[in-house]
Amino acid sequence: MKLAAKIITLSFAVVLVIFTILFSSCKKSCNAPVISSSAQNTVNTSTYEFIANITEIDNASLIIFTVNGVTTPFSYNASTHVLIANISLNPGTNNISITANGCEVKTANFNIVYDFCNTIIVTSNAQGTVNSSSYQFSANITEIVDPNLITLTLNGNSMAFNYNTSSHILTANLILSTGLNNIVIAAKGCEAKSVTYTITYASATSRLTDKNFKLSAYTINPALPGYGSDIYSQLPSCSQDDLIRFNANYTVTNDEGLTKCNASDPQTKSDGSWAWNNTETILTISEPGSNTVSWNIITNDGTTLQASFSEVYNGVNYTYMITWIKQ
Repeated sequence: MKLAAKIITLSFAVVLVIFTILFSSCKKSCNAPVISSSAQNTVNTSTYEFIANITEIDNASLIIFTVNGVTTPFSYNASTHVLIANISLNPGTNNISITANGCEVKTANFNIVYDFCNTIIVTSNAQGTVNSSSYQFSANITEIVDPNLITLTLNGNSMAFNYNTSSHILTANLILSTGLNNIVIAAKGCEAKSVTYTITYASATSRLTDKNFKLSAYTINPALPGYGSDIYSQLPSCSQDDLIRFNANYTVTNDEGLTKCNASDPQTKSDGSWAWNNTETILTISEPGSNTVSWNIITNDGTTLQASFSEVYNGVNYTYMITWIKQ
């Protein structure tokens, strides 16, 4: 009996050894998942496409993907082993965690810092049309604390400016060209911002020329004895509707308007000339058969033309005020 028991025990041991050898030879080797990503450490936008590579995983159900502890949808290509997720980041540090359940469980964590960026806002009081070439430009630029991050150009040329980092106000004294002027502010903070303002400088000449002006008021001070101060009201209607035009070629055209005081008079005459002084504040007009007159321009805005001139008569200095309206 003892011999039989020994034989049985020995046989069982041999079978166990054979089974162990066979099981070991049939067992598949285990390659642990490897998780890698080239995710940026710091970004300045809240939306981010996260990409990772996960080896040894052939089913997306074996992957757990979280952003800041919250399970987040993703896509996984088992052929390329690429995981892609479009995620929303919170300001500051964001933790992205990937757990892969293969023959081993592997977890990898990635931290992405969202450098929260306030949008740069540029506002200005820039006007559409101005009547002076000297222009003080001002603008408010938020989120900029260093003036070196700002550039200002006028018609493509860099301009000097002052920038107050406390009030965020930019100011610049500019000299405009006649016509359209483009002013560009470019600011570079955590984002880049560029704003263009278009300002039209209507020069004194451009406001004066190539328009028909009709007389609307004509006064004298002091009043003339027996006539008063309102000369316009005493003019005949055939003179009240007369037009005057200052041409760009420095000639003057007089038009009789709707009615003529003398039927034989030509409708228009362009035999006069005009000229500015250096500051474009005094307009001198010369016409054949008339004395040359110089007007002090009070208003010249392209719609209203108002001028004054003086003369001495019988020892009295009279000041005339004349107003024309663009037709």
